[in-house]
Amino acid sequence: MTIKVANIIEDGRLGGPQVRISEVVPLLNSDINTNNYDIEETSRRGDTSGSEEESESIETVVVFPFEEGELFRERLEKYDILYKQLPLHRLSKMKKYMIRYVLFFPFEIWILYRFLKKHQFDIVHVSGGSWQYKGAIAGRLAGCKVLWELNDTKMPSIVHFCFRFLAAKVAHGFIVVAQRAKKYYLKSLQKKNIKPIFEIQSPVNCTFFNPDVVDLDSKISSYDGLHIVTVANVNPIKGIEVFLQMAVKLNKIYSDLNFWIVGPLYDSQKAYYDKLIKLQHKTELKNCFFYGYCSDVRKVLKSADIYVCSSIAEASPLSVWEAMAMEKPIISTDVGDISRFIKHGYNGYIAQVKNVGLLVDNVSKIIDNIKESKNFGQRSREIALKNFDTPIIAQKHVHAYTSVYNLNGQN
Repeated sequence: MTIKVANIIEDGRLGGPQVRISEVVPLLNSDINTNNYDIEETSRRGDTSGSEEESESIETVVVFPFEEGELFRERLEKYDILYKQLPLHRLSKMKKYMIRYVLFFPFEIWILYRFLKKHQFDIVHVSGGSWQYKGAIAGRLAGCKVLWELNDTKMPSIVHFCFRFLAAKVAHGFIVVAQRAKKYYLKSLQKKNIKPIFEIQSPVNCTFFNPDVVDLDSKISSYDGLHIVTVANVNPIKGIEVFLQMAVKLNKIYSDLNFWIVGPLYDSQKAYYDKLIKLQHKTELKNCFFYGYCSDVRKVLKSADIYVCSSIAEASPLSVWEAMAMEKPIISTDVGDISRFIKHGYNGYIAQVKNVGLLVDNVSKIIDNIKESKNFGQRSREIALKNFDTPIIAQKHVHAYTSVYNLNGQN
């Protein structure tokens, strides 16, 4: 038996959800070695319904926009994953994006519906979060089982309201990437609807993210002193200004530090970036650097002495789990499921959100006892191997898909 899954994400930019998809899907699919899923060539693999021995497998096609999808497409092709790009528009606060999103909303649902119906998918996996309405609606209209993935803990109230309204009507089950995401989105729904919920954390390929198999980043390692790193796109939700304020205070205590913010800058966050640069100039923070997009973040993490997450809100922060796999001591704000996997004083330290002073104190504990950080890092990797490694996460996806596929009737 083959379960056909359409994994739909309405944002083509390469980020956490897109990385999660590209890590897990290769471990699900079987006997697939082509990429672009041409809607006019559905028979290219032939009919296997008459085979003598039928085994259960998952066949996934990733559906995402043309716009801003170049890096994601390259990643899917690198991992030999089936995909289909469609003319979809993502939701954004920027006026031009918002207008297009609303204007083309019905048409894009129809495009998705036609694609899903033509290929007779069994399950629509709605990736990318609570605002991914079009895939959920199209999936229900096409007669697919809808499995909605929730990967955040902070959204505008109107987005949250629309999700609650639609989820009760179209979803057959939910994937939550963290317990806090479950509480944030599904606490009220569970009182009215009994639908399966699967907790599946963000995956890390711990064989790939292994400090023993990668070199140092040449840019970061060329600077003397301790390297304090965060990996995040330039976005207010990542608390980059908190990271900068922490750096200013640490510079008053220590003289041999440098700070790195590693991640892409999108056009939608230009105003926020300008604000950060002004703060940097105002505080004369000359040893803090915006690295930009990095094609191999392992080298950055290998070069880091301390990893800091200063986020305002998260669910299952992939960058933190990757840093753990790379044997780094973690200093983080108490966001998402951080406190489940970062044990205070065991493999890192935790601070309240926006508490700059406590972040400074926690980083200082590592700096003042840098030899202990090696033990912290080893413990972090052990936790990552046990909880986030891709084979573990892939098996949880198989369980979720088969459970929803076998649901009786239309919930």
